[in-house]
Amino acid sequence: MKLLMKKASVLLLIVFAFAQGTLAQPPNDFCSGAFATNADGTCYGPGLPQTTTVGAGDDWVGTLGCAGNNGEVWFSFVATTSQLDINISSGTIGGNLEFVLVQSLTPPCGGLTLGGGGGTACGGSPLTATFNGLQIGSTYYYTISSTGSDGTFTSCLTSTVPTPVAGQDCSAAAILCDASGFSQGTSAAGFGTQEVTTGNSCWGSGGERQSKWFKFTIGCSGTLEFNINPVISGDDYDWGLWDVTSDITCGSKGNTIACNWSGCKGSTGITTCANAIGEPGRVSSGAGCFGGPAAWNITTLNVTAGNTYALLVDNFSTSNSGFSLSFGGACGGGTAVIGPDANFTGSLDATCMAYTSTKTCPTANSTYLWTYGDGSTSTGMNGSHTYATTGNYTVTLTVTDALGCVSTYSETVNVGCILPIELTNFSAELMSDEFVKVDWTTISELNNDFFTLERSDNGITFESIATIDGAGNSTSELNYQFVDRKAINGSAYYRLKQTDYDGQSELSNVIGVNGMSSFGEISIQPNPIKGNGTLSFVSNAIDNVEVSIVDLTGKEVMRTHFSTKVGENNIMLETSAMIKGMYFLILTDSIESTTVRFIKE
Repeated sequence: MKLLMKKASVLLLIVFAFAQGTLAQPPNDFCSGAFATNADGTCYGPGLPQTTTVGAGDDWVGTLGCAGNNGEVWFSFVATTSQLDINISSGTIGGNLEFVLVQSLTPPCGGLTLGGGGGTACGGSPLTATFNGLQIGSTYYYTISSTGSDGTFTSCLTSTVPTPVAGQDCSAAAILCDASGFSQGTSAAGFGTQEVTTGNSCWGSGGERQSKWFKFTIGCSGTLEFNINPVISGDDYDWGLWDVTSDITCGSKGNTIACNWSGCKGSTGITTCANAIGEPGRVSSGAGCFGGPAAWNITTLNVTAGNTYALLVDNFSTSNSGFSLSFGGACGGGTAVIGPDANFTGSLDATCMAYTSTKTCPTANSTYLWTYGDGSTSTGMNGSHTYATTGNYTVTLTVTDALGCVSTYSETVNVGCILPIELTNFSAELMSDEFVKVDWTTISELNNDFFTLERSDNGITFESIATIDGAGNSTSELNYQFVDRKAINGSAYYRLKQTDYDGQSELSNVIGVNGMSSFGEISIQPNPIKGNGTLSFVSNAIDNVEVSIVDLTGKEVMRTHFSTKVGENNIMLETSAMIKGMYFLILTDSIESTTVRFIKE
C-alpha cells in the first residue's frame, strides 16, 4: 500500500526551487492537483506544464518500484474498460521510467492502494505495460518519475477490452472471465495435440480438425447454456465440454460432460428451448441431420460454483472461417454465473460498529480480499471487521478465480448508524392564492450536498422547482425556506430530494396544501374500501368532471365522466374488482385537478 505524505511547506519548495535555479513545481506535483487525462489513446507530451518532473517533490512514504525517492507528478483517469495499456517515453527525463497505478479507498486522495493487479512498471524508454482488473467507472491515479535527472516525458494510456484468443490445445486455452459474447475471426488452421477421441467424447473417428479451446470458471452454480454460431451458415461445427477442476492444465481431462458431433450445419450448442431450433433440417430430439444426433443438446446441464470447465469448438468443415459464441443458448437461458462473482450482503451489529458480510454464492477454488475503507483488509470467503470511528465506509470484495480472473463488488456502510439527514420539520403553508411557503428543519447533516424541492399537482408526477445548498456536515439545528411564487391553482404536493457528495439521494415524505379549489372538501368513503366506494365533494359550479383512478405505477385502472351540480355531489366508484393496494383518484374539471389517495382491501 502507498500513502501520501505532504511536504512541510509549498513556500519552502518554492524557495528551494529558486535557490537551485530550477523551474517552479509542476501544477500536478500532488495527488490533489492530479491532471485529468483520457485513457483513449491520447498522448500528453512536452509543452504541457504537467508533463515534466522538474521541480516536483517526492510525496510517497518509503520506496516503491525503481525510482527510489525521486520526485513524481500525478495524473488521473476514469476506467472505461477492465484493461489498461500504457506507453511512457522519455523527452529530457533521465534514467529508467517508473509508472505507479493507484486507486483511492477514500476519494479523492485518501487511502491510496496499488491497482490493476500489481500497480507498478519500471524500465527504459519507451516503457510499456498492461494492467488488468480495473473497475469500470472508477477513478484511478498514476504517477510518473524516473531514476535519473528530472525532465519531460510523453504519457499515452489506452483502455482496451481483452479479446479471447484461443490456442489449439486445452493447456493454452483462451480464458473467458465473464459471460460477454465474442466473435472468433477464424478457426485455427489445424490442431496441436489430438485430445478428442471416441473414448473420451461423443465424437466419431477423426478427432480435432480446426480447433479453438476456451476455459472458464463458474462464479455461481446453475444451469449452463451457450450458442456457437458459424460465420458461414454452411459450416459444420462440433464441440466438447470437460470439467477440468482437478487439473486446470488439462493434463487429465477425463470424459466430456457434454458434447455434440451431429453433422448438422449452422448453429449448435446447449439450449433448453427446443422450439428455437428453426433452421431447415433441424430437430430438437431423436434423429437429426444426416441420420445422426440433433444439432442442439437440450438436456439441462448443471455446473458448480468454483469449478473450471474447458470448451473445445472445432470446425469440422475445415473452412478456416470463424464463429461467434454467446452464453445463454438459443433462447437466452442458463442461470450460472460465468467467471468470478464478488456479490455479497452485509450488516452491522446492534452497536453499528461491527460489520459482517457473506458472499452471495459460496465458491470454492478462489481467493478473496476484503477492504473495509479504513485501511483494514481480510481474506476468506466471508468477512468481518470492527470499526474504530463512525462514518461512511466503502467495503469492497475482490474475488480471483482459479484462472486468474478478477471480479469486484462494493457497498457503502454507514458505521455508527449516523443518519445522513435528520429532518424534524417539513411543511407547506398557503400564503395567498398564488404563493406557498415551504419550510424544513434539520438537526444533523452528514455529507449533505444539496436539497431539491419538487412539486406535483397530483401527488404522483413531480417536477423540480428549486435547488438549495445543504450544510455539508452539521450537528446544529438548521432552518430552510422556499417561497413558491408559481403555486398550482388547487391542491399542490411537495417533497424533498436530498443528495450527498457521492451522488446518492433520498426522498422525503410528500406533503400537500390546498389552494383555491372548485371542489371544496373531497372524501372517499369508506377508506379503506372493501367493495365499491363513494366519492363525495362540494362543487361551486355546474361543470363536466372526469374521474380517473391510477395505481402506484401510474397505470390507469378506471376512468369515468359526469356532470356536477352546485352543492354536494356523491359518485359511486366501481372498485369491487380492483386488487388490493394503494390508489390515487384524480378529479378534474375545466379549471383544476385534485388528487385523493385511498386503499383498496
